[in-house]
Parts: sequence; structure tokens; C-alpha cells
Amino acid sequence: MKAAERGDQRTNSPRLESKAKGRAAKVLAGKRTTGNRPHRPALSALLKTFSAASSGCIVTPQEQTWYGRLTTQEDYAVLLAWARRCREQGRLQPLPMELEHLRFERWAGEEEGEPFQPVVQDPADIVLLTAADTEVLTWSAAVPRLPEGFPSVRALNLDRLRDRRVFDAYLDDVLQDSRVLVVRVLGGLGYWREQLEAIHLLARAHGIALVCLPGDAQPDPDLAALCTVPLPAADRTWHYFTQGGVSNSVAVLRYLSDALLGTGRAGPGHVARRLLAT
Repeated sequence: MKAAERGDQRTNSPRLESKAKGRAAKVLAGKRTTGNRPHRPALSALLKTFSAASSGCIVTPQEQTWYGRLTTQEDYAVLLAWARRCREQGRLQPLPMELEHLRFERWAGEEEGEPFQPVVQDPADIVLLTAADTEVLTWSAAVPRLPEGFPSVRALNLDRLRDRRVFDAYLDDVLQDSRVLVVRVLGGLGYWREQLEAIHLLARAHGIALVCLPGDAQPDPDLAALCTVPLPAADRTWHYFTQGGVSNSVAVLRYLSDALLGTGRAGPGHVARRLLAT
């Protein structure tokens, strides 16, 4: 198994599936009448409901909306602010866009659908998602050349995340704990739109440095718009990838560590070089 892709082996169960089935909380926010007075959900009940769960379901007369990976105080604050607005207005308010990246469809049970195998990979400081196996291989070859104590590195082929359940579990198990995330996509935003938008929202919510790059040498403004890093940093990262080779993979990892994690490992004036031997 490839070194950068593998990570440390561990038992990995689909968290959202078990939480959705066993620990999910429900927020009941509806509109019913007692005489002429609208019913308002009790805020104290909402506070109690979400005190311990990490998944939740908002049930309205129109739909059920599931949220997973509610792991930060900010996530709960957004939910509670939404609940307060519903109560103050006496009617349902639009669902909070800040948590859009945490929405998921409740998965079918074993008797209803095929089981799936989540990606077994530990979180890392720097993660690469790419459509090219060659880039996974070059990052794997680059890792042994990095200095001791370098931030942890993982790489994965996008093809392994085709199943949306696998993608959601990977988002939960690996990506939300990353610090720098590089995504290289062939075919532009349309090829992987929903997943890229989910990654973008996750990066904004968790302060992840996200670098979205085209998988070829043609600029892509739609992907650039999803970056959460300054565009010059994204452009320089892209330049390293277009030059290719293990040496440039080492260089881009040092640059990402220096520019986005503040470790100062790239060295002064380090630029991508052409035709480097691998």
C-alpha cells in the first residue's frame, strides 16, 4: 500500500451511520395553533437535546434535515441561534447556511442497501486529493525525503471517494482534522461539484487552508474561487504540480508547510524547477 495514502492502520467504522441511527437528536420546529396563537418550540428543550449528541435531525412539516459532525461549539451556536430566531418569529426560518456542509442523507440500513467500506486512513496536517495516481505515488516518494518532525502527510485518489457515503465518512474521519488540503480535479468544478462545495464549507468552518487546483496546466477560475488561501499561494502550489516530479513534490510540501503552517521549511526563494530527476 502506498505510504502517503496508507497512514496508520486502525479500525474505522462509519461514524455518521452509527450516530444517525443510535445518537441522533431531533429538533422539532413546526407551526401549529392553539386558538389563534402559534406554537413556539421550547428553547430549553433544544438546549438539552443538543448538549451531547454529535448528529441531529431537524424535522419540519416539509422535510427532515440531517446534520452530522457537530463537533465544535460554533456548530451548536449556529443551531441554537436558528432555533431562537424560529421562536422569536413564531414560524420556521430558513435553515442555517453555515451548517450546509454538515448535511447528509440518512443512509440505508444493511437490509435496505449495500454495505460500504470506508477509507482507512489517519488524519494528517497536509492532505492531497487528486485524480492522478502518479501524484499519489510522487507524494509517497517525497515523504521519506522530508526532514524529521515534518507535518504529517496523506494522499488519496479521488476515485476512492465516488460513493457519497464513503466521501461523507472520509470528510468526518480525515478531512475535518486536516490543516492544509490540496484538491486537484480534472474536468473542472462540474466533475465534482457537490463534494468540492462540501469541502469548501468544511474548510471555512474549521479554518482549513484549502487549495483547489485544476488537474492540468489550464487555469480554472471556478476552482480558484473555492480556495481559502491567497491566490498567489494557490498559484505557486499549482506551478509546483505542473512541473511534476518527486523533487517538486518535496518542494511543494515544504512550501505548504512554510507558507500555510508557518514552519519555515521551504527555504528562501525556493521555486519550482523544470525537468527534475525523480
